[in-house]
Amino acid sequence: MRGLFEAEARLSPLVAPALHSMTIASGKLLRPFLVLLGARLVSGPDGDYGRLPAPPTAFDDSILPRLTESIFSQMRRHGVKRPEDIDTSWRAAPAFPGGLPQRIYILAAALEILHLATLTHDDVIDDSPERRGQPSARQSVGVQHAVLLGDLLLTLCFSLINETGDAQTGQLLAGMVRLMVRSEFMQAMNRRQLATLLERPSLRQHNRIIGGKTALLFTLALSCGAAELAADRTSLEKLRRAGYNLGLAFQLDDDRLDFLADRQAFGKPPGQDLRDGQLTLPLISALLDKRPANRAARRELRELVLRFHEGDEGCFGRLVELVERLGGFAASRRLSANYLAKADGELRSLVDRYQSRQTGALLGQLLGFLASRDY
Repeated sequence: MRGLFEAEARLSPLVAPALHSMTIASGKLLRPFLVLLGARLVSGPDGDYGRLPAPPTAFDDSILPRLTESIFSQMRRHGVKRPEDIDTSWRAAPAFPGGLPQRIYILAAALEILHLATLTHDDVIDDSPERRGQPSARQSVGVQHAVLLGDLLLTLCFSLINETGDAQTGQLLAGMVRLMVRSEFMQAMNRRQLATLLERPSLRQHNRIIGGKTALLFTLALSCGAAELAADRTSLEKLRRAGYNLGLAFQLDDDRLDFLADRQAFGKPPGQDLRDGQLTLPLISALLDKRPANRAARRELRELVLRFHEGDEGCFGRLVELVERLGGFAASRRLSANYLAKADGELRSLVDRYQSRQTGALLGQLLGFLASRDY
């Protein structure tokens, strides 16, 4: 992605600082990793695509900027009259010895770019000053340019999908983006009625929001690479279920870390969700505690949430203590572990079916990281 961002920075110098920050603070890169993991998992026994070589340092990512050319520019460059006459054989060629086809890596990059687009827009909506320990795009280039940068990243994502992916992948991605936007609208409505939601918190609504915002992207990431390699329907369904459960677990852990994580490790100040008026699972579970002896604690917690949301930073420590006391963090950990176990079951069955031992070992490392991460 570095080559693509550098090319765009030259064309759009106003957002160059934000694009530069994205290249040096690249985050966990979980979504592109899942694209490659899903593709390798269904590629058969270890060997062929199943082999796990070192990272593709020889992969020519200068191809990425070229993929954003219009179809008409490509036709002129190749001297052909019909789009279907352009040579696209490179898509199936391995990106490096033992690697997956080049189009799979570009598909992985496209999904990470989509993720960056959503983060850029999120930081505008949430008025966030930091992202991954760096100034957010909103902070570095201003609100107007950050919105345009998010739009630019969306167009880059769809350009890459259009050039390298199956038509069905593009359709799934478009539908997923619509659902993500609907979840954002739902979350925006919740901000306007924070006091009401504190009195009547809804787990069902919370699950719809995190399903649409996070889990759907994990679902597509884990299954789209395998779909490009023509995996069968049963395998794709297992990958989609696993991706959805991984996404739910990841978001639940993110929401818990928003209360508990170290600012430097987490890359943003704690309590950002509450500043933005978002009720996440630890707080919802604490408020849903029904024990009569905790009635006063629940009332105090509601008052502290409103105070913190209105700018009283000093009450955050006591707020965290009450969420812990009322079982909010414990409930979040249990539910996250349950989702990870479901994902593990689906993926282990594919490891056994395709005899992908090395990929299975990599899967174990991934699940271990997700179960214990603190950033």
